[in-house]
Amino acid sequence: MDAASAVLAVLGLSYVFFRFRSNPYRFLVIWYAVALIATGVFSTYIRISFDRMHIVLPAMAAFAGLAVHRILLALEAAVPATRLDRFKPAATTGLALLVLLPLVFGLNIHRFWSESAHVDSTHGFTVAVRAVTEGPCEGNGPGNVIVSEVHKGALGYVFGIYGLTDDRPTLLSYEEVLSGAALDKVAEAQCVVLLDMNGLPANILLAVLRTDKPTWRVEELTDLTGLTRLLVARPP
Repeated sequence: MDAASAVLAVLGLSYVFFRFRSNPYRFLVIWYAVALIATGVFSTYIRISFDRMHIVLPAMAAFAGLAVHRILLALEAAVPATRLDRFKPAATTGLALLVLLPLVFGLNIHRFWSESAHVDSTHGFTVAVRAVTEGPCEGNGPGNVIVSEVHKGALGYVFGIYGLTDDRPTLLSYEEVLSGAALDKVAEAQCVVLLDMNGLPANILLAVLRTDKPTWRVEELTDLTGLTRLLVARPP
């Protein structure tokens, strides 16, 4: 949860404990406790599991909603009685939405676009697409060659999603290249992208490229976390 929602959820949880004798509130506490124990304490995941998000977040959202509801009731009670009392619920609700919506939306957009990109590693497919569409291999179309171990079919599907059909790079496997069946395509390439670079086939092909194309530059391309890496070989 974002910071604002988390604060509201803690306030709501505190209120629910205060009203624990009421069946609906007791149900929420039991739901939250069972979810934490089952998917948190006994979770086999090293990181936060999706199960925890699916089971715990609805209860946390309910806590946050209860906190907002109690805050609105307190605001309505604090406003002096006037002839416009019937408009107080709508006015306080509108005020809450005016404050909370931009705050929560902005915090979540920031987490998604900025924080997550620096914490969660990007799939190698995404980095490969970036290499040939806006990176060092941009504009070469089929002159770009992407070599991977077992992902050739999946890569073709990914490029289809991005709408790259006519301009799609040539997709090869290390087995095709190192067996000699597609080595000529690598020799004629304008830019070569190597995925699965920690394996032996990638190191062998890289040695071949350094021998056959000694003037080519070999550079590493990563995502924002630096965890997903691939190699790009291209002319200087």
